[in-house]
Amino acid sequence: MTETNMELGQEMTAGQMMKEARTAGRRKRELPTLSRVLCIKQEFLEALEEDDFTRIPELVYLLGFARNYAMELELDPDVVIEKIKRQIGLIKEEDAIEIEGEEPTVGKAPAKSGGVLHKRKGIIIIGAAALCCLCALGAFLALQYGGALSTMAPEDGNLAAEPVEGVVGIKYNLPIKREYGLRNRDYANIVLQATGTTWVQVKNAAGTIIFEHSMTAGDVYYALSGSIATIGNAGALDVWVDGREIPKMGADRQRLLDVVLTPENLEKH
Repeated sequence: MTETNMELGQEMTAGQMMKEARTAGRRKRELPTLSRVLCIKQEFLEALEEDDFTRIPELVYLLGFARNYAMELELDPDVVIEKIKRQIGLIKEEDAIEIEGEEPTVGKAPAKSGGVLHKRKGIIIIGAAALCCLCALGAFLALQYGGALSTMAPEDGNLAAEPVEGVVGIKYNLPIKREYGLRNRDYANIVLQATGTTWVQVKNAAGTIIFEHSMTAGDVYYALSGSIATIGNAGALDVWVDGREIPKMGADRQRLLDVVLTPENLEKH
């Protein structure tokens, strides 16, 4: 019997895996429907399936969208993410490189050829240039919009050196892995901690996106009252209001759109 493409998944690109999972078998699904379900633009889903990753401008969005799309298609998100990283040259078979705060990918011993070293240097230079551009953009936006960006979190978060108690004496259910919304930490009255993988987008009252990331177990976001959240997996978030843990906002894999993060509203969920 001829093997199917899914059975040959290790030889497929990330895009081929996602497209095959979406279109093969009895559970075929249309891109417009998945776009609405995941709150991801259809053009970005098309870019993922076509392995055209240049159409998604930021690496953090690329990996976040891919992870959530893979989960929705019931693929292993770690396999898809690793394939994408290899396809765009972030990791190689012969290298062990730590990316996005994850555990190093263990491979063969690093090659001694100058080509690999030059490529590594290129990645570092490009990363530094991108960081400078982001800093300059952040300063410009801060001047233009004043306090509108006061809740902006670092895109890559902040790795906690050790578990911390956090704001207002919260006893977290998991050791903190990364902290987001650090500017809010000292006075945030709403705190979210991921217990699994979930995509979270937060807007301020003016509708400006101030945080967008795929959070994983242990990650914490410090939120200001009145911000608005869209959540990919409500069951994977623990919630504290004024230092008191309240019930989760929803069930596992439940998606919530435009949740107003105020104590009154959250306690209704």
